[in-house]
Amino acid sequence: MSESFDAYTRSATRTFDDVTDQRRQRGYFHARGGSAVLDHAPVLAEPVAESRKEQVTRLMRSACMITMWGVEGQATFPDPVRSHPELVPKGAGSGSIIAVEGRTVTVLTNAHVPSGALALSLQLEPSVHAEPISDVRIAYVDPTTDFAFLQFEMPEGVEPPAPIEFGDSRVLQKYDDVDVIGSTLGIDVAMPHPAKVVALPGETFPWDTQTTKRFVNSIKVGGEGTGPGSSGSGVFYNGKIVGLWFGSVSDPQSASRVGCFVPIDEIKTVLEHPKVFARTQELLAETIVERLGSEEGIGFETSFQKMVAGVQEAIEVEAVGGDVTVLTEQLIENDGTQAIRRMFKELCGFAEDKRKYDALFKESFGRELYSEEELVAYESIKALEDREGKLE
Repeated sequence: MSESFDAYTRSATRTFDDVTDQRRQRGYFHARGGSAVLDHAPVLAEPVAESRKEQVTRLMRSACMITMWGVEGQATFPDPVRSHPELVPKGAGSGSIIAVEGRTVTVLTNAHVPSGALALSLQLEPSVHAEPISDVRIAYVDPTTDFAFLQFEMPEGVEPPAPIEFGDSRVLQKYDDVDVIGSTLGIDVAMPHPAKVVALPGETFPWDTQTTKRFVNSIKVGGEGTGPGSSGSGVFYNGKIVGLWFGSVSDPQSASRVGCFVPIDEIKTVLEHPKVFARTQELLAETIVERLGSEEGIGFETSFQKMVAGVQEAIEVEAVGGDVTVLTEQLIENDGTQAIRRMFKELCGFAEDKRKYDALFKESFGRELYSEEELVAYESIKALEDREGKLE
């Protein structure tokens, strides 16, 4: 790293208010309701030659700090609400603007960032808009892959920054230089953190025997580095996002910190077709509520068929002018998050005949819902429970 870029990074550090009363939230939150999502995939701009400093300056305008609000004395909250008479800051995170449609802005962050918050607010880069934005809503959340879409309305008269561009995390090599851009320790503006890739999926930490399941990078020694509030920061390579930062640990053998980020290619299918996944999530909530909320209840098969029909309709709407079969394969078979499969499995969690629903899913989408190993495991557990029931 050049001295000039180090100097630039240090000069980006800004003063911030005391936020020692902020405490991070952990856990999973499932979005409910029909929040609007993108009408189409973000349009990728033509590549423009620019220096690394120019890239970082541009990307900082599309970054934001997210504040989670709660009630003093409570650590977790089962359900989100929009207001409370005594809300206080309970944690902070980061995000990046991925789409702008009219005045509606969509932000990419970690799923654990808004988890448990009673309300969310967001601070943009001061050069874009200096005042906090209080009405921030959750449009989609994927707790397994740990990413979420947040949305808000840009104030009248404020020009939104350009959305970030998506890169290809598969091209990364060990020792590649990347930039982590987000907030740290409650700082209300984005900061750049130069970093270097030190391990790829399937490799091991230099100081650990465990195999990594995600990219791992080491923050450059010295400077501010990442910390609480960095979750949700974008990881950028050649000016495009290649990962979503989700946590860091201290290397016991040096002064550096080692952090992990979700490769962007693991979630790119959802990023390109968010309406289908959001509709699937909405249908899951609706069918579970219907099944559990009525006195007589509705059967698993009724719930399953309703969800199948809704997802197929969403795919057909998304594929207007295209091939429904190809899009279905892309969304269900080639989605790295396996989000649609996971939501159907969640719906069928207490269904006894898993093979029946596996066959229905294959009939509807041309793909298996469960692997043979999963089905055998479920059947073994059920047989054991039946034997134990007879003994009682």
